[in-house]
Amino acid sequence: MWKGYGMSFDPGNTAVLALGVMIGLALGGVVLRLSCDLINQEAPSLGRAIGIVFAALLCQAALGGVMGFFGWINVRVVFFFSVWLVSGAVYSFLLPAKFLHAMTIWLCQVVMLCISFFILGLLFNLVSRAFAT
Repeated sequence: MWKGYGMSFDPGNTAVLALGVMIGLALGGVVLRLSCDLINQEAPSLGRAIGIVFAALLCQAALGGVMGFFGWINVRVVFFFSVWLVSGAVYSFLLPAKFLHAMTIWLCQVVMLCISFFILGLLFNLVSRAFAT
């Protein structure tokens, strides 16, 4: 078992991480399809949407690695706009959308995910208070 950075990589943790990535990609694909429908853009199939989200994730991870190497990742606003531009480029390349439409799709996707997580947090808070002793 390898330990580093406060996390141990054993089969249980790796399985949970893999499951979380799969659920996150599926959720991202569904939200991408909803965002395309909201913007009146042709929505890809679910499998293609998951692939597009995965490609954007890889490009964002590469961007984060480069920005972290040069020490620019501490400026959160710069990182947000950089991810926005990179995701817009990936979406415009893989979707039948122009660059500005692709950036709008990504921004709509982020807003929908933030609203979803806020609602889930409220529900979790209500359920945990209901069962608290």
